Amino acid sequence: MSLLVDAGASLAKYSALCSSGAQHYPRWWEIGVHLRSLELTGWRNYEHARFWLQTGVNLIFGGNGQGKTSLLEAVQYLASGRSHRVSEDEALIHFESSQATLRADVVSGDRSHRVEFALRRGQRNQARVNGISQARLQDATGFVRAILFSPEDMAIVRGDPADRRRFLDDLLTQRRPAYRAVRQDYERALRQRNALLRELRREDGQDGDEALAAWSEELVNLGARIVAARLMGCAALREPIQRYYRQLMDEHGSQRNVRLMLDPATTGSVDQLDELNPDVGEVTQELRAAVAARSREERQRGTSLVGPHRDDVCIELDGLPVRTHASQGEAWAIALALRLASRELLCTDHDAPITLLDDVFAQLDDHRRRRLGALCSDWEQVLISAAVPDDVPMSGRGVKVMDGSVDDAMHERER
Repeated sequence: MSLLVDAGASLAKYSALCSSGAQHYPRWWEIGVHLRSLELTGWRNYEHARFWLQTGVNLIFGGNGQGKTSLLEAVQYLASGRSHRVSEDEALIHFESSQATLRADVVSGDRSHRVEFALRRGQRNQARVNGISQARLQDATGFVRAILFSPEDMAIVRGDPADRRRFLDDLLTQRRPAYRAVRQDYERALRQRNALLRELRREDGQDGDEALAAWSEELVNLGARIVAARLMGCAALREPIQRYYRQLMDEHGSQRNVRLMLDPATTGSVDQLDELNPDVGEVTQELRAAVAARSREERQRGTSLVGPHRDDVCIELDGLPVRTHASQGEAWAIALALRLASRELLCTDHDAPITLLDDVFAQLDDHRRRRLGALCSDWEQVLISAAVPDDVPMSGRGVKVMDGSVDDAMHERER
């Protein structure tokens, strides 16, 4: 409950301050997180490399397969504790190494930290902050804050509901780290409940009714908190997504309407709920009723059919599903708008995150390249990877990577 109350209060406070013209909330152009250096050892195709980075724009050039994406992936891993490309950490370790080590010097305002991750084959990963061992890898992820734009973002727009749930849940976790624990507890309850449903289907008996009721209540209580948090997330994203989409598009596109909304997997409707501050008790009652209504079908099929694990996040353009009706250019602009809006939300209650643009400009026409470049050119720190330097309409510090090695001759690139 406290997670939801904290998030709702933060959003309400920010909205009130913005509307009143107050100047006391953090602004993204005043403070942010940046990396001073990044050292990779045994990471992907890097045996060992160290990057010196500056505030503002950092450009990473190189051919395909040379290590550009792996560099940005390392920053994202430091921020989230997982890769956006693979599910197994062993795939991140250099084939000739027994472990991969990430070491970053992080600056946030007047504070600095050294964050170190060690990924080890067949062993538990380790993390240290300022030389102090952390109990869990996740305990060290809050020091580096980053948001990644990549070609894989098209899956949010065109892909399955799971891709959109992951996008929204990752954003909510960055805003409120306690949300991660709620999701983990829900997934544990879901696994236990599904195992029990499979057992009841095989035995075709009533002996497990009491246990099933207990796990159902656990699923409902945790699931309601997830649904409520997702409702707030969708509501908070809606206006900035619309704004950024119109800024990225040409004159015709600037008149179109983008809408983001949660489609919960319940039999009821959330239309009457206050999305900015939904009543968890109300969501709980609705979810409990939906579980009860499908209990017989769940026993027959041996799986949980109701809950946030079956939600979708619907994205519409002029009332039509983007997944099936948007052009490639429109879909790309919406995917970028989603990330830009996410970054804006992170800036409302945290230091501005590091922005990672992984081969994004190659996917855009010249008009959208210029629009995106204008939006992010003065952010605290931006890391941009590109195979073709002319694709990037921005000035900044440049470095070239080749086969897992870095050209130490950093140079200023003007546009």
